[in-house]
Amino acid sequence: MLCTSRVPLADLADVPPLELENLTEADGAQYLREKFKVHGSEEDLRAASKAYGNHALALTLLGAYLQDHHGDISRRFEIEELPESDTKPGRHSRRVMQSYARVFEGKPEGDILRGLGFFDRPAEREALKLVLRGPLQEAALVKLRKARLILSADALAPIDCHPLVREHFGALTKASDLKGFRAGHSKLFDYYCQMPKKEQPDTLEELTPLFHAVAHGCHAGRHQAAREKVYRDRIHRGNEFYLCKKLGAFGTNLSLLAHFFEQPWSRPVPNLPPADQAWVTNDAAFALRALGRLADAVTPMRAAAEAIAHLKGWHNAAIAYANLSQLLLSLGRTAEAVAVARESVDYADRSREAFQRVFCRTTLADALHQSGDLAEAARLFAEAESHQWEGQPNHPILYSLRGYHYCDLLLAQGDHNEALRRAIQTLEWAIPQRWLLAIGLDHLTLGRAHAPGSPQSRHHLEQAVDSLRRAGTIDHLPRALLARATDADLAEVHKIATRSGMRLHLADYHLAMARHLRALARQR
Repeated sequence: MLCTSRVPLADLADVPPLELENLTEADGAQYLREKFKVHGSEEDLRAASKAYGNHALALTLLGAYLQDHHGDISRRFEIEELPESDTKPGRHSRRVMQSYARVFEGKPEGDILRGLGFFDRPAEREALKLVLRGPLQEAALVKLRKARLILSADALAPIDCHPLVREHFGALTKASDLKGFRAGHSKLFDYYCQMPKKEQPDTLEELTPLFHAVAHGCHAGRHQAAREKVYRDRIHRGNEFYLCKKLGAFGTNLSLLAHFFEQPWSRPVPNLPPADQAWVTNDAAFALRALGRLADAVTPMRAAAEAIAHLKGWHNAAIAYANLSQLLLSLGRTAEAVAVARESVDYADRSREAFQRVFCRTTLADALHQSGDLAEAARLFAEAESHQWEGQPNHPILYSLRGYHYCDLLLAQGDHNEALRRAIQTLEWAIPQRWLLAIGLDHLTLGRAHAPGSPQSRHHLEQAVDSLRRAGTIDHLPRALLARATDADLAEVHKIATRSGMRLHLADYHLAMARHLRALARQR
């Protein structure tokens, strides 16, 4: 697999990158001469390459421009310099684009370039027509293709161009006609909202128009409608959190949430109400945690929890503080995790909601278990289960992550039979609901509860690893890898835990490696 990027990729930080440098002056001169038939002295061609940063896209646009002027290298001086204050990326390419913007101003080609600036991807023709001032002319597309400003003029394909081209013309429109910029994105928001055949699509492919709708709605300044009517109601299906819980698409979720921030992940857009600002901040922190970016998640998660508590939204405050406790626990900050979990229990009791009392008590119980207080942890798990029976009489025992934490304590106390009984029951509840995380954790409990190395244990551990991978929750995957404990599993745990700062999992890794080495020594 090959992945190219203009920015460092945090998730691939441990993979040695191959730096792709710009061309040399000699290569740039040769490219202009052979590809675009630009003529002039070798010295002039090299000087042109240097003036455009020896950058491949800039030289491509320059070459196409000069090609329209009989290949005369001296015509490059007609292209005006950008102001010295303009230090944004792609400076040399944007210099040529700015020249084309003047050449095509008021023409169909300029209209198309302006329209492409409304998209962050190839533009479907029907959508593009919504933001054009005139008709979409094929002759203009051919001219833009010749100028290398678009990549294809195929009548059946979406119209694509280099990302820098989209960014440049989008920024021009926003700077020169903010009202038109927002109006165009508003049209596209309405268009993509109406595109899915179902109000709540099921697959990522079917949801894609709604992802586009969120982006366009936010660019249009319609953040509230994008968050409530599309992101919350149709993508996440309210409190079902469908995109993450059923599809495991935490990365996609984080990309959507970025549109609600002026500065990810610390400054939400100001035209959202304070409660919604806290909500998107907390949701972003939760996604960061699931993606293994634990250190990045702490500040926004704490800020969201404090903001929600300040607004006296006890239900949401209980959730936010419980999530923060779990995050701190993963980072090995057990004393903080216990203290924050106690706050979550207090807010849950203020909310008077049975489910929150369950959730927050099990969070505190797990933090106490990990800090060594097994007796108090067991008491809290029993208390939480009584609240669950009160609120969900059809589900009288703890399930999902809450059930896993209780079974983890039972296994630590040697009560394998009770852990088996519980996990068998809760797995039956989870499978029809397609709760990927719950399914993975139940299989993990069953794999740990069966005799080590037995066929039953191996089967459930395989299922646990597979389900947790599909759930997209990097913060939970090490649990299953540690239990299965192949050489490759342990190496992956070390990589994830080191990169993400998961100190508890890192400690478990060292213990597992010690057991592994002792076993090898006995075999010898």
